[in-house]
Parts: sequence; structure tokens; C-alpha cells
Amino acid sequence: MPLLSVRDVHRTFGGIVALQGVSVDVEEGEIAGVIGPNGAGKTTLFNLVSGIYRVDSGEIFFAGRSLRALRPHRVARFGIGRTFQAAELFRSMTVAENVRAGAHTLGGRAGRARAVKVLEDLELARLRDRPVSSLPFGTMKRVDLARALASNPRLLLLDEPAGGLTQAEVAELIELLRRVRADFAVTIVVVEHHMQLVMALSDRIHVLNFGRKIAEGSPAEVRGDEAVEEAYLGPAVSL
Repeated sequence: MPLLSVRDVHRTFGGIVALQGVSVDVEEGEIAGVIGPNGAGKTTLFNLVSGIYRVDSGEIFFAGRSLRALRPHRVARFGIGRTFQAAELFRSMTVAENVRAGAHTLGGRAGRARAVKVLEDLELARLRDRPVSSLPFGTMKRVDLARALASNPRLLLLDEPAGGLTQAEVAELIELLRRVRADFAVTIVVVEHHMQLVMALSDRIHVLNFGRKIAEGSPAEVRGDEAVEEAYLGPAVSL
């Protein structure tokens, strides 16, 4: 049984179709990529899984349990962590305070211990007392990842983790996420426009276009799919 199973999901906004009949399975321990042009429905998919939006029809199962009726805080308690495109941190708080906020679902001592572990493993311990507002953007992204990991998730949803990073920072992020999967035994789904990261990191890639899934496969299979090239990058550009 897949850890995450999205089954024939539809979602509209005021008559605009965001997702139409989308199905995605993610196996436990996998790193899955979700790609597509702007407006393809990628972030909508994440918002449905994390409980921010409700599906119009279809089903979403996590570890065999339906997520349809769960609000975001219940989804988080159930074992799903999430980052956002803009690294939505508490800017006036310190690094450690932000990470501890992510661990609040675990309770007092367990939450503090988890926060300490995440800070150390993501090499943020030396910055623990720094206000987040004083950090460079790339480090803010790492704090956002640490906060999501602090809740001890089985599934981690990463929304544009490479957005705004330099090429050197993207290369570091690829290695960091590989290490996170191994060290934290977490399944990862990445929505991303940065093709170097998606192709290097993903075990399997799902491609959305205008709210529909148009392809699925290994990075090599997706790279060679003519429909993906035309829909995502245009017929004259190669993945």
C-alpha cells in the first residue's frame, strides 16, 4: 500500500479548474517530484494533502486513512510536515524558537529533544539564538525545513525548496535532502521548477499540466517524454 495515495481528485475555484481527476501514489521511503508549468495545480495538490483546501471529489489516503475530513493541525499530528515557497517563518523569533514551534505536536520534553536533534543534524545549532530575520535567504529555507522536520513526520511536503537559491546552494540542498531521507526515515514529495534538483533527487516524477496529470515515471522516462517537453518547456526546449 502506498504511504500517500491521491485518487481521482478534483478541485475548482469559482469555476476555474485547478485539478481534474489527478491520481498520485507515493511509496514509503520514496522521494517523489511533482513538476509542471505555473498554474498546473502543484501547490493546490499540496494544499489538499495538508488540509488547507478540501477536495471537491476524489480521495486522499495517508497510511491507509482518509485525510478528507482533517484540518491542517490534525494532518500535522497524523505525520505530514510541510514547507512553503516563501519560507513562512516567525521572523521576530530565533532559529531555535521556530524549530521548537514545529515540535509542539510532540509535547514538552519530547518536543525539545526533537528540536535539538533537528538543529544539530541540519547544522543550525550554532545559529540557534539568531533572529530569523537576520539570516540570509538560503539559511531561512533550511530553518523552514528544520521546523517541518521537528514535528517528526513520516511524509515531508517541500514546496519550491530551491526557489531563490544559488546553484551552489541547490547542489548543497540535493545532498541535504538525500541525507534527511536516510537520517530521519522520511518520505519526501517535492514540488519544484528547478529541473536539476528534481532530476537528481527524485525516484519518481509526476507531471501536471492545466490541472491534469500528463506523465509519470523515472527521471529518465520523464526526460524522454515528448508530451512533457511540449507542455512544460515548449517543443524546442529539452529537459
